[in-house]
Amino acid sequence: MTTSTKKSNVKSNYKADVNYSLQVNRWLLKPIGIWPYPATASTATKAFSFILFVICIGILIFSIISCILNIIFEEKDPQVKLKTIAPLSYWLLSSVRYCTLLFRANDIRRCVDRIEVDWRMIKKIEERETMLRCVKTGRFIVCFSAAFMHGGIFAFNILKGITPVIEIIDNVSVSIYRLPYPFYNKIWDTNFTLAHQVILLLQFVVTFIVNSVSVGAVAIAAMFVMHACGQLDIMRLWLETLVDDVNDKYDLTQRRIGVIVVHHLRVLNFVTWIEKTLSFICLVEIFGSVFNMCFLGYYCIKFASVSLSLAILLLFKQQFSENEFGTTAIYGTIFISVAYNIFIFCYIGDILSEQCSVIGIKAYLINWYNLPGKSPLGIALIILRSSRVTTLTAGKMIPLCMSTFSNVVQTAFAYLNILRKVVL
Repeated sequence: MTTSTKKSNVKSNYKADVNYSLQVNRWLLKPIGIWPYPATASTATKAFSFILFVICIGILIFSIISCILNIIFEEKDPQVKLKTIAPLSYWLLSSVRYCTLLFRANDIRRCVDRIEVDWRMIKKIEERETMLRCVKTGRFIVCFSAAFMHGGIFAFNILKGITPVIEIIDNVSVSIYRLPYPFYNKIWDTNFTLAHQVILLLQFVVTFIVNSVSVGAVAIAAMFVMHACGQLDIMRLWLETLVDDVNDKYDLTQRRIGVIVVHHLRVLNFVTWIEKTLSFICLVEIFGSVFNMCFLGYYCIKFASVSLSLAILLLFKQQFSENEFGTTAIYGTIFISVAYNIFIFCYIGDILSEQCSVIGIKAYLINWYNLPGKSPLGIALIILRSSRVTTLTAGKMIPLCMSTFSNVVQTAFAYLNILRKVVL
């Protein structure tokens, strides 16, 4: 295949490449009404998306209020109230993430438009392959997060909502079905079968909404950051071939260096947009992860001790009423999902900072001293700009890096130790 044919194929396939890079994000965000449509989208499409958002946020707020009312007015057992804190906080933080994503829809759309423009500008097959490698990494991160989050929490819902609990009433064993999460019975008495089934379905819908919001935030961060990393990889390719293709032509060298410098500034500008879009969401994610990991760790410890006791009882063939073994495993899965999400935010922040600094190192390692005239001064600009640390932050305060993830885990376990000593 000739070079011109390769270039034409790259240009003709850019729409398919854009669709491939954004596909998973659309799958996650469209069903909950927060995928940012372009200005050219029809009014009906935008109206339908807004209606979806209103329905989803209405269901979420209704579930939060009913859960709070149940804790305040109906539930008397402090252990049950303690078990409700983690899912309730997760719903509350997801509603904040949800509204933030909608509020930042224009910023997300601007980043998506930049992604489409960058794909359109790719001219060489090597550049396309470099970008696709980064896209595949981002898709893997998002799919893994979605599988863990949806799988763990939906498994919890199914186990709690469908598995009957045996209770002794007037010396008679009765099978009772309980909802996964508390519901205020003064709104609708869930002791009736129809009410129980409807509210159970409603809680499944709420679970889908909050999981999609949480995974959607991870998907947006992964998509944007991996795209920026792909653009920086393309810039490294240009730097590697800069000296080899110069042939001592000063004007050509100046133009090529100018293109590289402008491309570098465009990528850094894109990173600034990412920071603006995700800063508050990352802050919510960090505080939510500390809180949820603390309580999920407590639940794991509690149910693990109960499971151990049940295992001893099983040796003597005694009966037990609840599937505590499965509950322990599911709480552990959800704990891993929450930890994985905050790990991904910190990991991609670390990767982005490393990639930005590597550009300066790569520019220094090329044979810049062989460039004609004052061309090395352009390389010096790249090195100087790359020496400034570029990183994502949570709320303009906390840098997203692996040390931050370590601090989050340490803080969560410190609070877990306090909670364990106070409650257990």
